[in-house]
Amino acid sequence: MPTDTNTNTTEATAVTPAAVSPAPPEIQTNQTTPPPVPQPTPSPQPEIVGADEPVEEKKGLIDQINEAKADSETMQDESAELAAENGIELAPELTKGERLLAALGYISWLCILPLVIKPHSEYCQIHGRQGLIITLAYFFIGWMGMLNWWINFIMGVIYIVFMIWGIIKSTQGLGKEHLPLVGKVADKLDWNK
Repeated sequence: MPTDTNTNTTEATAVTPAAVSPAPPEIQTNQTTPPPVPQPTPSPQPEIVGADEPVEEKKGLIDQINEAKADSETMQDESAELAAENGIELAPELTKGERLLAALGYISWLCILPLVIKPHSEYCQIHGRQGLIITLAYFFIGWMGMLNWWINFIMGVIYIVFMIWGIIKSTQGLGKEHLPLVGKVADKLDWNK
């Protein structure tokens, strides 16, 4: 019987690796092994200072610190006694908040802040009153000298000089530091007496 050429016959043909032609060089991939991933090196452990010291040496350091504190307290007591003998008034311990409020007291109408916020702090009251006197004098004399620009200019320079001077004095925390001329007038405004 003759075979029909149109019939579908599937013949399995085995493809061998030798039968496949190699890919052209521009398509070939580089199949080299990837470089080794570097392994993280362990960081050195920090040294603990004093870990090798004996316990006795540590106790000796603590004793030295306690002795230094005691010496400091003794010197403060002696300086207070010496100041009292000579009629010198030492400044009280001031906080940073009191110094900041006292410094703000010299900036225009912020002079109200130390007067209102710290009514029992003599330090804040002194600087607040001095700031109030400087501000009132600047605005009053400036208002009177509105017609003359040079009076306003001179008064502005004086105001800025007193303001900076007061801020510097108040941040130093030296106690009852009065500005010249202004301090005497500010003492008369002491409404807490």
